[in-house]
Amino acid sequence: MNARGRGWRRVGIVLSVIWFVGFAAFIWVLDMRDKSDFLGHQLHFCGLILDTDTESLQYFKDDGERQKKDSANWTKYHDCQAKAQAFFIADAERGHGATGIALLFGVDLATVLISWLVTWLVVLVVRWVGRGFASTQHTRV
Repeated sequence: MNARGRGWRRVGIVLSVIWFVGFAAFIWVLDMRDKSDFLGHQLHFCGLILDTDTESLQYFKDDGERQKKDSANWTKYHDCQAKAQAFFIADAERGHGATGIALLFGVDLATVLISWLVTWLVVLVVRWVGRGFASTQHTRV
């Protein structure tokens, strides 16, 4: 192979490494952002439930009963938050555990391999077409 071909191959390797790391990081960050957004929505709903339950306290005439219900509302709120956070942690561990990393690695590797295959096919076609034009120019002379 000539020096020019080796240079392009090195460019391809560098671009493949950049893509491999960049794509994995992008997918990882995107996934964590989605999980964080979902946690935010869950925590927001916990707050809405607390607000609704707290608003209903105005209808209690007995202060002791109102305080008991308020305490129950806050316990319900903290339980809701704990469940939301536990779900977030379990979901993050499931997605970023060994299986999730293996899947991300496989998809990332597949994209690099497919791009190399497509590039190789394009180079073959361009060379084949070039040889066709070169052979017709030699026969005319």
